[in-house]
Amino acid sequence: MRRRVLIGNWKMHKTAGEAGTYISEFLPLIQSVTTVDIIIAPPFTALHVVAESIKDTAIGLAGQDVHWDPQGAFTGEVSPAMLCDSGCQSVIIGHSERRQMFHEDDHAVNRKVKAAIAHHLTAIMCVGETREERDTGKTSDVLSRQLMAGLAGIDTIDDTQLILAYEPIWAIGSGTPARPHKPARCTPSLGRTSKRSSHPQPQHPFESSTEAASPPKTFKPFWPCHTSMGD
Repeated sequence: MRRRVLIGNWKMHKTAGEAGTYISEFLPLIQSVTTVDIIIAPPFTALHVVAESIKDTAIGLAGQDVHWDPQGAFTGEVSPAMLCDSGCQSVIIGHSERRQMFHEDDHAVNRKVKAAIAHHLTAIMCVGETREERDTGKTSDVLSRQLMAGLAGIDTIDDTQLILAYEPIWAIGSGTPARPHKPARCTPSLGRTSKRSSHPQPQHPFESSTEAASPPKTFKPFWPCHTSMGD
């Protein structure tokens, strides 16, 4: 099983110069950290600076979003190849802010996941429910829908291609962070769904009542501790 991962999403914080200064101060603080993998997701404009600063370390670099097309007339978007060229090994997809503020749906998430994998980027796919969905007992259905739709049409996937980040919308900026055991409580029975759809049981499934889409035939999801900057 893959080791735990700490993902620092910087969101819209830090210029390239500020990012370089931050990394120089950050690296000495984590020299003794050996039990988790660390991935940093700076703004697009700072990726090259951060990539150069961490090139001799074990820290991973991620983009904060990606477009599914390799190129085209998509003002303001960033392609998978651009992320690779900037030194990224992974990319955040389906973040709650993208889903809420920019109306990114499960279909868009699915297209982005496929594009990331095709370009050998690890897709960090975020899933999570709103407070209303949690309070009305819909957490399992929401997470199942996001997972099944986000991975629709992908036959085989492993933990080098995918990280599932449980990122409940109700916890962002609320002062009530999700506890580490929360994802485990959300994962007991996706295997039942995969059995109903004649697919092998995932290694770490979560509860599902969705049958519209089938999970990948080989599926080993990994739930990291997803941290972010600026919540």
